Amino acid sequence: MAEALAMREAVLEAKRTPLLKVWLRTDSQEFARAINSKKYLVELFEVLMDIKFLSFSFSFFFVSFVGREHNVIADSLAKSALHNLPSILY
Repeated sequence: MAEALAMREAVLEAKRTPLLKVWLRTDSQEFARAINSKKYLVELFEVLMDIKFLSFSFSFFFVSFVGREHNVIADSLAKSALHNLPSILY
């Protein structure tokens, strides 16, 4: 779910720019397959539909799978960001 939410934020950010072509890469093969096949996972349906709707803003939009071994820097940044999130007390 975290990856889907992050992807939606990335697409929203891309929409705020003059970009026309967007190619996102993920180390989740299941997520890439779900986006490209339009067979949405029930638990991610709303987020995937948001991403699909936002994708219509671009002339080219594609999500592809990249194995973790080829995505080391992005994986490290994501883990670092998770550890640096502020603690929120309720």
